[in-house]
Amino acid sequence: MVAFESTLAEYAGTATQLKASRAFPVAPLGIGLASSTGRADDVPVISRFYGIVIVMYHREHGVPHFHVRYGGQRASVEIRTGLIRGNLAPPVRRRALEWLSRRRPELLDNWERGKRRQILRSVDPLE
Repeated sequence: MVAFESTLAEYAGTATQLKASRAFPVAPLGIGLASSTGRADDVPVISRFYGIVIVMYHREHGVPHFHVRYGGQRASVEIRTGLIRGNLAPPVRRRALEWLSRRRPELLDNWERGKRRQILRSVDPLE
């Protein structure tokens, strides 16, 4: 596994109740943006469940993927293959992969939306 640094600003809140602030503006469709700058190219938080935060960066290239944040744990997950790069505890890894298996079409749609610089849609959490 390869560890990598996070540029995502941490914030407090829940999946159902997002609070707007300069560090955490709320976009249309209820998608929270995590940034310390409040710029238009901020990182959309597309889902949250069990303390896991799922984000997808607008300006990334390569294979379709999303990022998982849980406490100090960070990883990227390839949408098509489920390959995980980063450090996740086994329970977090299992939940992230289960969520991926249920939400793959929505995630691929969001990846394409991001490439077109469109607003990403929120994705239902794992329940």
